[in-house]
Amino acid sequence: MKLNKIIAIALVATLVLSLCIGCKSNEDLSSSSIDATVDSSTVYGDVDIVDDEANDTTSNDSNVTSGGEESSNASSNKEEKPLDNNYVSVGDGGSSGNSTSEDDLPPTYIESTPTTSNPDKNAPLSSADNPLVTQLNAKGKVVTVDIKPGTVEYYKIARASNKVLTINSPNAFVVYEGVKYTAKNGVVSFEVVSDLLASDQISFQIGNSGTKAESFTILFTDPVGRKENPKTINSIGDKVTTTIKKGNEQGFFYSYKATQNGKIRFYIISDAKIGKLTVDKLIDPKNFIIQQRNTTDTGEDYLKTDSIGTYVEFDVKSGDNFAIGVAAISSVADAGITVEWKAVYA
Repeated sequence: MKLNKIIAIALVATLVLSLCIGCKSNEDLSSSSIDATVDSSTVYGDVDIVDDEANDTTSNDSNVTSGGEESSNASSNKEEKPLDNNYVSVGDGGSSGNSTSEDDLPPTYIESTPTTSNPDKNAPLSSADNPLVTQLNAKGKVVTVDIKPGTVEYYKIARASNKVLTINSPNAFVVYEGVKYTAKNGVVSFEVVSDLLASDQISFQIGNSGTKAESFTILFTDPVGRKENPKTINSIGDKVTTTIKKGNEQGFFYSYKATQNGKIRFYIISDAKIGKLTVDKLIDPKNFIIQQRNTTDTGEDYLKTDSIGTYVEFDVKSGDNFAIGVAAISSVADAGITVEWKAVYA
């Protein structure tokens, strides 16, 4: 009986102890859950705030990106339209691209977007602050827009430096560096002397002194005597006098096509200490294969002197082409000199 009581008491005690532990566990669990909830709320709250900002930012970024793309496209469209609007037609039938089937002219365009929505129809297209811009085509040609009578158009033209400008029209005139060039015998012509590079833009005013609108064709060529435009010699044997102007370091160039077989000599008659001849026999001009001889190449077998003067000699066949350069030697290149020379068949 005592044993049963002891067992019963033990079971009750165990049950009570279990209940106490359970309560404590639930209490701890409840406390832990509350703490976790608070922490979680705080964490999630921060995250929610960050997420909201991120979403807002993302949304804004998305809008910016979207808007940016739209803005970029709009900007692109805005840039393209003025660019298209900036292009002008030249006077000989050029269309929006300013090209003709004959000349393949480069485009001509207004440098800046016109700001006047309703320009005066009688006003020029350009101004000093907003010129027309173009460049020479492969043939050295520029065709102007239709220039209204009594007005000028302002131009910036690339590849015109140190070229000879020519306009075949009695009504044309050109202002370059403050000097006005008018037509003589129906032709305007002068050399565009400049220190600028060929690729640089040269400023001109192209004017129309006529009574109706007119488009002018401007031809730019290398001056005669440049390497790109040598002076042609049709016959030899006579003395040639060549003046090399002060500052002309390149010299003056001639071309000659042989009419005989045998040998040909190129003499420098004047003082060989201040002037020189450089002669190229053009063996294969397309591949730049030449035979070159120079009157300053002392010690060479081909450089000889006789009673006429110092000369270089070539074997020659009829039809051979020669390029003759006449120049000052480097020590006097800054001074103007005169060189006398001639070519003869030996």
